[in-house]
Amino acid sequence: MESLRPRIYRPKAYYNERIAWADNRLPSTDILAGREVVLEREDGHTVAYAFDAESVRWQEPGETSTVETSYDAVELRDDVISVEIVHPESPPGSSTRTATSLALNLQSGAALLVRNTVTLGEESDFHQEIYPCTITGSGGSFPVLTAELVGRRAYAQYTDGGAAEHLYLNSRRLGTQSLGRNDFSSAKMDDSTTWKLGDDLFVLTWVQEWNPVGAVLLMDFAGLRNAGVFMGGDSEGFFHFVVGAHLGLLGGISYPPAREPARTVGYSASISQQPRIYRPKSPYNQRFAWTENRLPSTGALAGREIALDRDDDRTVTYRFDAKTVIWQEPGETSTMEAPYDAVELRENVFSVDILHPETPVKSSTRTATSLALNLQSGAALLVKNTITLGEESDLHQEIYPCRIAGSGGTFPALSAELVGRRAYAEYSDGTAMEHVYINSRRFGAQALGKVDEVSSDICDSTTWKLGDELFVLTWVEEWDPTGAVLLMDFAGLRNAGVFMGQDDEGFFRFVCGARLVVLGRTDYPPGYEPGGSGTQSTSPDAQG
Repeated sequence: MESLRPRIYRPKAYYNERIAWADNRLPSTDILAGREVVLEREDGHTVAYAFDAESVRWQEPGETSTVETSYDAVELRDDVISVEIVHPESPPGSSTRTATSLALNLQSGAALLVRNTVTLGEESDFHQEIYPCTITGSGGSFPVLTAELVGRRAYAQYTDGGAAEHLYLNSRRLGTQSLGRNDFSSAKMDDSTTWKLGDDLFVLTWVQEWNPVGAVLLMDFAGLRNAGVFMGGDSEGFFHFVVGAHLGLLGGISYPPAREPARTVGYSASISQQPRIYRPKSPYNQRFAWTENRLPSTGALAGREIALDRDDDRTVTYRFDAKTVIWQEPGETSTMEAPYDAVELRENVFSVDILHPETPVKSSTRTATSLALNLQSGAALLVKNTITLGEESDLHQEIYPCRIAGSGGTFPALSAELVGRRAYAEYSDGTAMEHVYINSRRFGAQALGKVDEVSSDICDSTTWKLGDELFVLTWVEEWDPTGAVLLMDFAGLRNAGVFMGQDDEGFFRFVCGARLVVLGRTDYPPGYEPGGSGTQSTSPDAQG
């Protein structure tokens, strides 16, 4: 039996960023020694950086004194330089640390200045300020936010065996995951920006949502190198790691017209980012058109009795009539009766959704059952979603592999067959959700055709094989008490299922259905497959 809960409600795990980030980094350079680089920020302020071989001096806008400290620089191309500077502690022992990253294109005159500030302790916080700049006297133009990388996948190989995939989902959200290890929870999605500094030359910044951590990377997709910094706090305290990697391209996808992800729609001179967990939560509403493309409901189960042998050695029998179903929960002495809705995706392959009756004793709790039935093979999946409503809302998802009693079928197994695949489900004209199968236990989704960068996330998920090109996808959102169960038919290119949870308007439960469109898939080089891609298990750790 699988059990999933939103990760935001779980105790935070030990967090450590101390791995080999610099093994494949280009050597440091003193090419800036003896030079003064004056940056004109787009907000009208000017900052002059005077470099010698080991240190740099500058004066912050609005300050009267200069700052001097060490720096580290890498030249990715001729006159294209990544510079990392950790500001001196002020005062010594302070819980706040600041660092500056400079991405300099001395050829074009474009530059980006990123200032990262982390505060550690019980109220930890991370603040990232981003300033487009030009180099004084160069005649260059300010770098601009770009969506040019959207749809692309790449990985950064920091050391032999240590690589991170970059998934450019939309213009303001980046998906990442560790490759080559069974670390499912390393897959996440963060607020990000991408700035164009030259041909195939970009600056990528992001701030983690769960931890006070930020990154700035100068990405050279012509030379297939990056350099930059990871900074923040982990379980061992403050860290500031200069980093560098070989880049590998995994391919990209093209979206059909009007189904593209959110694009850049403008920016201020200074962009400011903090982890979303520390920011006020934006309005959350799930009331969209989820059923316009749903196959019609069916009464094909009316008059049938289907007994499911669960893999925990318990049996549940469902007796269907035209509109309601009667069953008895394991361990209970009384039966339950409720309306149901069924869709037949293939011949004798059904998605069934049942909302349990409300009980006065548990008025703040609602429960629903979803059944995925393959009557041809005898395999089935039973998913029970239970939500507790109110300020301390919570959603609990229990998943039971089953076989239909007397069928001779086998229990469905967790599958990694969809890993690397991308598709979208079009629920109605204008309501489409992309599915990105990140690894065997993490699933990415984003809205397409809407200018809404934050409608993208990565959630704990499971994928169960119920037949050829037939899967059950379940997930639980991390930020909200919301879960989903979808029967996915990649042969007939249809899905059907349910979304259930609580949004800002209260409890919701929507049966849903969509047409599927396959966008492509990613093949990983040997040794760099995502977690779980080469194995299947019926009981992996779901905690992340």
